[in-house]
Amino acid sequence: MGCARSLDRTAADQVMARCSSLWLAAIAAIVAAAPALTSSRTITVFATRQFEVPVPTGWKFEDKNEDPSTEIRTIVLTDPKEDVQLSVSFAPDPEIELASRAALEKRSRQVFAFYLATSVEKDIPLTFFETPGSLGVFASFTDGHLDPKKIPKDEKLISTTGFRSWKGTYVLFTLLSNDKTSPAYKTALDLVRSGIRQIKAPVAF
Repeated sequence: MGCARSLDRTAADQVMARCSSLWLAAIAAIVAAAPALTSSRTITVFATRQFEVPVPTGWKFEDKNEDPSTEIRTIVLTDPKEDVQLSVSFAPDPEIELASRAALEKRSRQVFAFYLATSVEKDIPLTFFETPGSLGVFASFTDGHLDPKKIPKDEKLISTTGFRSWKGTYVLFTLLSNDKTSPAYKTALDLVRSGIRQIKAPVAF
């Protein structure tokens, strides 16, 4: 009987050890799949506003600088594997035209309408979001001209496009990817929905 209890205890210990190993492996996989936001860039636009942009570890950051003729400034972020590319353009809104959900919906339906000519989607699937001090909306479109199983290396299947507005300014963003489930896609979408922060604005706003 004592020997049987010893064997049972040994088997139980082995099971516990295996479970612990699997648990630790799962935690390691989760940590590896979620790149840490360890750095940030400060962008000055229209000479009066500053935005802090988080840059995930290993991601490429490009600053296209401000276009003197339009005051629009564009930045581009690309993940290490080039699975996604996020383009964000900062534009002035001096007339405060995009300060409400209704205004964002109207503008997005106008701007995004051209996607319907070539996308699988037959309507504009709007998703709204809100963060302290800003409002936003986006929609995703699947390119109907591409074969999901044979996507050319220099093209992407899905375009996720949206607006995020602060009082007096807004960004127009486009996130290119081949799916909407990858960690890189989720990181990029979270970055533009809530990661970008306005840290300086004119006193009037």
